Parts: sequence; structure tokens; C-alpha cells
Amino acid sequence: MYLFSGYLKSANEEVNRNFSEAGEIESASRLLDIASEFHKRYSFDNAELPGIFEYEVAEHFGESIAKINKQENNFVDSYYVDRLIIATYCWLNQRDLPTLTNFPYL
Repeated sequence: MYLFSGYLKSANEEVNRNFSEAGEIESASRLLDIASEFHKRYSFDNAELPGIFEYEVAEHFGESIAKINKQENNFVDSYYVDRLIIATYCWLNQRDLPTLTNFPYL
């Protein structure tokens, strides 16, 4: 939900077309797929994500997805999942959150 909430902050019809090749509902569905895959792959030594994670990471990340899709959509879901895992790791370790296009850890 927070991923989509952040996405909506910067999304418009063009962003939706670039991201999901359709509209807002299809974009929400794709974000749900990304979130589901993140939860399947997420493992940080049984660390639980506190509620503030939704505001500080998920919402911010959703907005970043919309911003990067103002131009293009060449990224598969795993691209976003990998970067969300890295952003989560950075957040848990009190590092600055990287942007979607600036991931020095990959």
C-alpha cells in the first residue's frame, strides 16, 4: 500500500503507460507483484521491519519508481526488488538510501 501511495505522488498517465503499459490499476498490480517478490526474498537475519519502514523506505521507493518511469520502462520486476532489498539493508544499517539509478552495491 505504501509503495503505491508513494508511486501516486509522482505518477500520471504517461508514467503508468511506461511502467505497466496500461493504467493506474495495472501499475498497482505490478507494484503488488514487486512487493510480494520482495517479501519472498527478504531476509536480514530475521530482522523485523518496524512500521516506520513503510514511510521511510516503501513510500519513498514507490515515488522513485514513478520518477524513473517518466522516461522509460526497461526494468523487469527483479530490478526493482533487488534495489528495494538494498534500500532496506541501507535503512536497517542507518545508511543513506540510494536512488534507483545510483546503486553502488550491485
